Amino acid sequence: MPSIIKHKKIKGGGVIYLNSDISVDAVKDLQEAVEVYLSAESERKNVIFDFSGATYICSAGLGVIAHCFKKITPNGGKIYVTNISERIAKILKATTLDQFVIVRDNTDKIIEYLEAKA
Repeated sequence: MPSIIKHKKIKGGGVIYLNSDISVDAVKDLQEAVEVYLSAESERKNVIFDFSGATYICSAGLGVIAHCFKKITPNGGKIYVTNISERIAKILKATTLDQFVIVRDNTDKIIEYLEAKA
């Protein structure tokens, strides 16, 4: 079962919806979804990772998010993570990734904000 149920383009970025935990076996799916947005950086500056269906992310999955951050921030892009579980919040804090991403509760509000800004 793939971990990425869908990703969609929005004005000013894209959203990657996760429907299961991100383990080593699921990292390829995550990388493929991220590459959609990295291949069109000038058009899609911001990426939202919606963790509604995930309670865990492995170190390789964190690496994919960090890689995405390194690619889009020079062009003014931002990484948002939404709907994270307490466990994922602890993982982000332990790895200090929480200092580089913007954590929010509601994906729809971030989409509205980005589309109004674009």
